[in-house]
Amino acid sequence: MASRIGTVDERKTTGASYIVSFYQDIDYTVAQAVTYNNLMLELEAKYGEENVNKCSEMEKEKLKENMQLLRYHVQRAYIKYISILSVIKKEPNEILESKYLKIKKNFVIDRDDVDSYIIQINKFLVTEIMGELLETSQSLVGALYDGELK
Repeated sequence: MASRIGTVDERKTTGASYIVSFYQDIDYTVAQAVTYNNLMLELEAKYGEENVNKCSEMEKEKLKENMQLLRYHVQRAYIKYISILSVIKKEPNEILESKYLKIKKNFVIDRDDVDSYIIQINKFLVTEIMGELLETSQSLVGALYDGELK
């Protein structure tokens, strides 16, 4: 008998899709953070660490676009993180929370805040989500080798 929100298999499929989407958002965040970091390193090498603000208008526009994309990916991943927390009934990580708020509220994004945010959200993914999935997959693989699943 199907429930109002679908069969068990449909709910599992939806949940798995959401987790994959969360992982992809984290992956996009990491890629954008690397792009932002590389751009900042390039500007610092060209103008000096203290004089990045003396870059050309075109470089400033490129930097602004990079920061906007990075902020976008950080916020996408964070929204899914909060949603998953509500389902598994866990409290937000304080470090992740504070870094997220800094990235969200400050126009210029501190690279150390981004690194810390990415580390914390990846730890959450690995410990809270992937750990259970890895245990499940181990039992599935074991059952396949033992001939229990056909």
